[in-house]
Amino acid sequence: MRKNKKKTLFSYENSIKKSNELSMAKLNQGLTLNQMQLLAYAIYSTQQDGKTEFNKTDFENKFGIEKYQTRHAKEDAKRLLDLKFSIEDLENDYFEYYNVFQSIKYKDGIFYFKWTDDMVPHILELKERYITTDLTITSQFKSGFSWTLYEYLKAHYGYWHKPLSKEALMKLFGVEDKKTYQNNTGRFKTSVVDKSRIAVLIMPGTGTVRELKEAYQHGARMAKIAVHATESDLAAQYIYAAKELGMEAAGLLMMAHMADQRELVKQAKQLESYGADSIYVVDSAGALFPHLVRKRIQALKDNTGGVNIGFHGYNSLSLALANTLTAIEEGATRIDGSIRCFGAGAGSTQTEVLVAVLDKLGIKTGIDLYKIMDLAEETVAPLLQIPQEIALDNLLLGYTGIHTEFSKHIRRTAAKFGIDVRDIFIELEKRKAVSGQHDLIAEVAGEIAGGYDSRINKYSFS
Repeated sequence: MRKNKKKTLFSYENSIKKSNELSMAKLNQGLTLNQMQLLAYAIYSTQQDGKTEFNKTDFENKFGIEKYQTRHAKEDAKRLLDLKFSIEDLENDYFEYYNVFQSIKYKDGIFYFKWTDDMVPHILELKERYITTDLTITSQFKSGFSWTLYEYLKAHYGYWHKPLSKEALMKLFGVEDKKTYQNNTGRFKTSVVDKSRIAVLIMPGTGTVRELKEAYQHGARMAKIAVHATESDLAAQYIYAAKELGMEAAGLLMMAHMADQRELVKQAKQLESYGADSIYVVDSAGALFPHLVRKRIQALKDNTGGVNIGFHGYNSLSLALANTLTAIEEGATRIDGSIRCFGAGAGSTQTEVLVAVLDKLGIKTGIDLYKIMDLAEETVAPLLQIPQEIALDNLLLGYTGIHTEFSKHIRRTAAKFGIDVRDIFIELEKRKAVSGQHDLIAEVAGEIAGGYDSRINKYSFS
């Protein structure tokens, strides 16, 4: 906990609120890309060393801008001088409006700017933990939409799920009054995502075909349909729908440690018959070992008809990278990962580490190693509330092969019954609990508590 110069108490909840109030997404509304860049460089300069001036050449070099003439600088500076900042809480009869800049001057290749007095504390206050702008990433953007969406999502860090309607998205991008965007949502995708494809993950019973179609309208071009390793039939309608929309369809066989090679081949062939372009072995609990991954990938490669084979590893037993390399050795061409292991449990295969290892092995990924290192270090790392690590619950997930979704429920139930959390994990493993069987947790806990003797380790690890 800390206090800013305005004596506003900081906590996790209001830090998200505060970060959102002064996010670049909010300040960027209605600006062109060059105007966003000029604003960001002014903030960057102040955050770095308190300077309120910078050389136009340094600005051009940072963003790769060519032929930025004085008339361009004049137009952009004039627009920024009109920029306003607001904090509103109308439910509590409170609002605050003021200009961002007092003045902006340009002379002999130097920009001089003066912030409104009330802006400086806000900018410096967010420097250490809530960086307002990150030029390592944003200097690469070629679209104002890309920048605005990036900053909006970063400002809302802390939300596992952030719904955003088409209308809200158009308002965010400042195109709510433009008919072309009202009638053609696909314009967002082509403007925001330059090289990559947007993928969506759907679990039957949670997501619907209607929602898949909505995702496509908003720019998604790959559908990853996740089912238990023995229930591929549940993916059929989703794969059909994805293919009809022209999307790449991937079938994800989760909890792959619970099915042997023969069963996985059977399920993969079903997915292939529905039209899946890719089939993933998903180690949802992080329970597989490299030799088991090898057998499963080999089996799918040998017994499917040319579909892409993928692998998604979890790091519960610190084997995600080793398992991923094994999958690649056996011919997997669709590999999942996450920056800084960001994700459930102990996280997935760490993307920037995987890229570095593949580079050392001479395997070209097309990913700039330095840039992805910078992304991990300068953008993702500050967002993590705590570093990803293999804590007790995460270790137990890999040791027992239980899905990550059980973890919090098990811990709460163990506390309620006054028993060891490890005993519940191990008993659930014996009962081969699968995703969705949360009722088993209380049942198991009740049975353990009924005759539980703390002096006896009923389910020994030895």
